[in-house]
Amino acid sequence: MLSKEEIAAQRNNFVHLLESTKREGVDKLITYLDDEGFFEAPASPGKIFHGCYDGGLCKHSLAVYDELVEKARIYKPQKASGFGQMQLKFTGTNLIIAGLLHDVCKVNAYQRTKDGTSWTNNRSKDKPKGHAKLSLERIQKFIKLEKIEMFMIKFHMGLYGCIEFQDEGKEDLGEYHLRGDHAACEGMSKEASKKYRYGKSLSNVYYHNPIVKVMSICDELATFKEKADEN
Repeated sequence: MLSKEEIAAQRNNFVHLLESTKREGVDKLITYLDDEGFFEAPASPGKIFHGCYDGGLCKHSLAVYDELVEKARIYKPQKASGFGQMQLKFTGTNLIIAGLLHDVCKVNAYQRTKDGTSWTNNRSKDKPKGHAKLSLERIQKFIKLEKIEMFMIKFHMGLYGCIEFQDEGKEDLGEYHLRGDHAACEGMSKEASKKYRYGKSLSNVYYHNPIVKVMSICDELATFKEKADEN
């Protein structure tokens, strides 16, 4: 559990980082996060998951950002590592935006249990559906995202976000395919096919923009660390 002082300190750190981007509209985004309880929200429902306590969502978001900065420094994913890569440049600002905001979808996703000691899924019919796509939708109401930030947020779930990963009959819960639609490119030139498939599947975005893969790994690492600390 986090104290009120710890939650307030987390918020201040989070807000300071976001404000440092000087992105137009970020003040309105911060107001939205305050009003909707982002800084007090848990990262997940139920104690078998991670961050199921007040302030867990903000703590996780900051942890992902910290992992992202560290791993980008160590592994230098901005360097070309494959033939024909069409890699987008990224900056420290991009890491702040993607790292801190990837789970904005979890705002109002959970509700307190009746005894007030934990959190559970918000099963309201009015609750918006979706994960990364919902984060993108909410963020873009306030600030304009760069393409690399959109890729990092959209694909941060890695394999878990793939349509192919879902149980039979629940494919609509997935957000992207593992591999691109090569059949749709039949008859296209090699260059046209490459442009058509760019950024549309997990394998494609991982290849062309390794920072996206690093982002999903950092999300996993932060989660592992949180669960280890909680146990």
